Amino acid sequence: TIAFFRDGVGLLWFTISCFVDAVFLFDIILNFLTGVVADTAAGSAVIVLNRQEIARRYIRSWFAVD
Repeated sequence: TIAFFRDGVGLLWFTISCFVDAVFLFDIILNFLTGVVADTAAGSAVIVLNRQEIARRYIRSWFAVD
C-alpha cells in the first residue's frame, strides 16, 4: 500500500490504511482458527474442529477473496 501513496498523503490516511490492513490480517488468522459446520452424508451437520480440515476448507473458499 505504501508504494502507491502519492506525495503529500497525510499521516491520517496512512494510519487508516494500516488499521484496515491489520483488520484484514486479523480476519484471515481468525478464519484459520474458527471451526466450520459441515454436512454429513446422513444429512446432519457436524462442527469441524480439525485445524488441517479448517485450513483446507478456508483456502478452497474465501482465502483468495480475503
